[in-house]
Amino acid sequence: MLQEEAWGPGEYEPVFPEPKFSDAEGFRALLTEVGPASVDDPYLSFYEVQTLISEWHLTGDQIGEVVEFLGSFPEVDVAGTTTDRLDRDAIALVALNSDGSRSESLLFDPETGRLLAAESVQLTDDLAGVDAPAVTSYTLWK
Repeated sequence: MLQEEAWGPGEYEPVFPEPKFSDAEGFRALLTEVGPASVDDPYLSFYEVQTLISEWHLTGDQIGEVVEFLGSFPEVDVAGTTTDRLDRDAIALVALNSDGSRSESLLFDPETGRLLAAESVQLTDDLAGVDAPAVTSYTLWK
């Protein structure tokens, strides 16, 4: 384990105070407030989406706007259909970091659009003691 965090009731301060947006531009504005670098970097945007989903329950329309925002990056690819580690059908979006050494995937439910999972993969052998490719992080949402 690399990191463990615990908060008591009312102690956690969310990164996103409130997810107030109704379109892709509103989501872009929200990202600018909390993580300006992620507005221009699809890889960082994937992390911001994970944080937002971990903190708030978004509406179907809001998820649609998030996907539209991510799709505006030419570097974001639709990797195709897959299943997550709970064997749920998913459509995967993938982005690479700037030097191509890591990928980040977001797996969405093809029927509801809900984010099901996120996966980080080390693609090069420059991570000490880890042979590439290696999954370095995996998060599931039920």
